[in-house]
Amino acid sequence: MLYVGPESAGADPGPACYGKGGQMPTVTDADVVLGYIPADYFLGGTIRLDKGVAEKVIEAKVARPLGIATVEAAHAIASLVEDNMSNEIFLVAVRKGLDPRNFSLVVGAEPGRSTHWR
Repeated sequence: MLYVGPESAGADPGPACYGKGGQMPTVTDADVVLGYIPADYFLGGTIRLDKGVAEKVIEAKVARPLGIATVEAAHAIASLVEDNMSNEIFLVAVRKGLDPRNFSLVVGAEPGRSTHWR
């Protein structure tokens, strides 16, 4: 069964794509494989990510065991985390007595942070 976190949050050595020895695929690895995070321009180009290593861990730990392609496995990881986040946002609103249908979700960067994507 495929699941996401929370063990990976703040994990050391971190995502496989960081090149620091991470052996388990993370959401960051999936985002690199899918091109959501540019491997050659992470943090404004200050850190290069290894897309090949991300592909290898996703292929070995998710794609092959599930019998699917590596990109399909990366999409499954990304979709799962997106579903988890949207469910949590919904629950937080409902717990506060708010009707989520009355709101729009706007995603943005912190002031002064780069949002440059190629």
